[in-house]
Amino acid sequence: MHLILPALALGLGWVGYLARIVRASMLEVMAAPHIRTARAYGLPERRIIGKYALRIAILPVVTLLAMAVGGLLSGAVLIEAIFARPGIGKLIVDAAEIRNFPVVRGGVLATVALFVVAMPVADLIVAWLDPRVRKTL
Repeated sequence: MHLILPALALGLGWVGYLARIVRASMLEVMAAPHIRTARAYGLPERRIIGKYALRIAILPVVTLLAMAVGGLLSGAVLIEAIFARPGIGKLIVDAAEIRNFPVVRGGVLATVALFVVAMPVADLIVAWLDPRVRKTL
C-alpha cells in the first residue's frame, strides 16, 4: 500500500505518451492488408486484434520502454529521496551527501549496467514478437 504513491509519481508521466504511441501504432497496423485479409476470412475482431494486430503494434512500445529505463532510473533517484524509500537511488543520494564517491560510482555503474542490459532484452522481445525481425538476427 505504501508504494502506490511513489509508483504513480514515477510512472504516471509515461502513461499518456505510451497510450499515444500504442494508438498510433494500432491505427497503422489495422489499416494493413493482412488485417483486411483476416477480416475477409471472417475471423472475429477480438482474435484479429489480439493475435495479429497487437503483436505488431506493440513493437514500438517495447523499444520505447527499453529506452525509458534510463529515465525511470533517474526519476527513481528523485522519487526515493522524496518519499524516503530505501533503494539504489537513495543510496546514491546519501553517499553523495557524505562524499562517499566509491559508493556513488558503484550505484551509477549498477544503473548504467541495468540500462545497457535493457536494450538487448528489448531487441530479443521484439524478435520474439515479430517473425520478420527474427530473419535479420
